[in-house]
Amino acid sequence: MNRKKLIVIGIFAVILLIVFIILKIIFSQDEQDISNNYYTQEGQTTIQEYEPTPITEMEIESPEIQELIEKDWYTSRVSFGTEESTYEDYAIYFEEGMEVRTIARKVFNLIFTENYAQNVINGIRVGQTFDTIIGTLGEPTFGTKEDGLIGYLGEEIYIFFSESEISIYPVENPEEDRTDFFALVNQYGEDKNSWDFGNGLTELWKDYDKYAYNQDYADIIYSLKGLRVQFNYTVRNGITLYSNYKGEILEGITLQDLVENPEQKPDYIYLELSRDLVHETESIRYQEHKFLRNPNIQEGEDEVNPNNYTDSFLLIVTPSEEGYTNLKILSKTGEYPRIELKNVNSFHSYIWFDDTHLLYSIKQKGIYLYDCITRQTHTIQEGNEDFILQNVENHVLTYDNKTIEIIL
Repeated sequence: MNRKKLIVIGIFAVILLIVFIILKIIFSQDEQDISNNYYTQEGQTTIQEYEPTPITEMEIESPEIQELIEKDWYTSRVSFGTEESTYEDYAIYFEEGMEVRTIARKVFNLIFTENYAQNVINGIRVGQTFDTIIGTLGEPTFGTKEDGLIGYLGEEIYIFFSESEISIYPVENPEEDRTDFFALVNQYGEDKNSWDFGNGLTELWKDYDKYAYNQDYADIIYSLKGLRVQFNYTVRNGITLYSNYKGEILEGITLQDLVENPEQKPDYIYLELSRDLVHETESIRYQEHKFLRNPNIQEGEDEVNPNNYTDSFLLIVTPSEEGYTNLKILSKTGEYPRIELKNVNSFHSYIWFDDTHLLYSIKQKGIYLYDCITRQTHTIQEGNEDFILQNVENHVLTYDNKTIEIIL
């Protein structure tokens, strides 16, 4: 091979090598963007397209909402009626048709059920059709009829409608002083200490509605503030701000500043300006609680555990190493309030005594009978035995191969 050909081959090889290096840099950068900043591109796009959520004019008619607004949403300053039970994070005012979740002493979510007989806003009450609601308030700001959930943002409340509920959230006051928050963010920007940041944030703002946090990961949600903090929980590591976040994003930097100059945004702050965090939270609640509104047993479920239900009630429990936790009872007809027995942290075994009475036992403590209608607990037997419940027949309970007659 002559010298000229060798030179041509050498030049071609060098060009190929340069092209390969350039492509590797590009693809490496793309992989880094995908793995470390998965949502950043979406956030940058929505910065340019961001428009504030439209406000729907509302005439609030519910006296409870009117009083809550007047009393700055403090739960203890408003009377909802008689609290008949609790379920998960909600106080159930069954006869009055209200369910209330309180966070940091204030109402976070107020749900009106079919038992609530009054108008809530603009002549609208629970159970009216989507077409009636849309005819009164206009096209939904959030959701669609096909979703089964639609919503609107007012000056003072968010309001969401489903087939059998109206769900209310307060609108966060944007005038809050956030100097301490900015100091935490700036400190995190310097030392990237997520543990200190999470501790400082939850100490500063105690009104988080989700808290999953330890030294390995964090997921802290402030739905009303439009702010979510995640570390080692998803591909994001930092702070995500949603469309309902108000005020400055960093000290001296507003959302409008970022619209005009996106490069001012630190890489640990993500923007989801096409999504409202209150709507996201309500959508999750709605989907999770669909079952609670119609908790009838599906065909074949009795093969899994025939002890979990009667004709009138359904029992939900969580298996644990010691037996079960999270004892919850649902009325299959909706005639009675749903119940979570908060005072029963862990129990060993359970069995239905009849259609409306549940027997459960706590190892080396006793056997108890719970009346699902009166919501009263009765002690049947106490002692240091295992109390493994085996069978009930003709008012006779068998446990630990012993028997005891139960007379109601």
